[in-house]
Amino acid sequence: MSDSAARPAENDSATGPAEPGDVVRRPAEPGDVLRRHAVTADGLEFQIGTVAQIGSAIIMYAEPPAGLEREYNRWYEDDHTYAASLAGPGSVAHRRWVAPARYKQLRPAATLFGDPARGSYLIAFWILAGMQEEWYQWLARQEQVLRDDERWEFPKDHIYTGSFTFVSEQRAPGGPRAISALDREFGGMIAVAIERQPGGELTGIEQWAESLRSARLPLSVVLTPLRLFKSVLSAPADPADDPFALVIFFCDGEPDQVWLDEVEPRLADVPSIAGATRVGFASPFLSTVPGTDRYVDEL
Repeated sequence: MSDSAARPAENDSATGPAEPGDVVRRPAEPGDVLRRHAVTADGLEFQIGTVAQIGSAIIMYAEPPAGLEREYNRWYEDDHTYAASLAGPGSVAHRRWVAPARYKQLRPAATLFGDPARGSYLIAFWILAGMQEEWYQWLARQEQVLRDDERWEFPKDHIYTGSFTFVSEQRAPGGPRAISALDREFGGMIAVAIERQPGGELTGIEQWAESLRSARLPLSVVLTPLRLFKSVLSAPADPADDPFALVIFFCDGEPDQVWLDEVEPRLADVPSIAGATRVGFASPFLSTVPGTDRYVDEL
């Protein structure tokens, strides 16, 4: 079968007739960009190729209390994940990662988030574009509900918990989009926090992340702090006072090996990136296994 017979025909006319199975491109209003629509057998047109936009992320980097690792894991996974985060408006995806002791030993001696030997769990939630303020308002109400029910807080160290602006994604050819990355079963990820000059551009950091794209690093995202919620560190109340960019590399394969082969050797490039100063934190993480207590005895 020829290529033309294998795929729907495209009609570039904004007003031309459409046949069932055609893909047409029409502006929604005068001056709008052309949008691609498919045509069903009954003549219904619907827009195709759309992608939900991430506006921000909630990031929590924490250390559970010694001796209560298993209880903390169950509380967070079975209750807090849903009742305090995913139930909020615009919260569309979630992923949790863990750094066993052998992964912490791979970290460079960077101190943006304090002692690099601490920090076992890193959690991310995506919030749809335009929904962050509504999510904040919901959280303020939901926090009181959970406090009244004695479900809000479990003893732990919030090393850094806050919201982040979603800046960009860097995809290898054929790589997944960021909107679905937290739902995809990656083996883990590698987080790199790059300290920046105040007012410094992000282009150099984005280009550095893009240069690491590979079969084992098919996607990365660049985030910048938006609002700090809580930290045991002497972190600034305004993230703009101590700017950094958080780059998350999603890993196909064993994250520790990908770290050693592809990421750690490139950390030396960071001080030469325009607008960057140094690596503030870097570490590989494994994906947790939902519904289990895997890794809690290895922290």
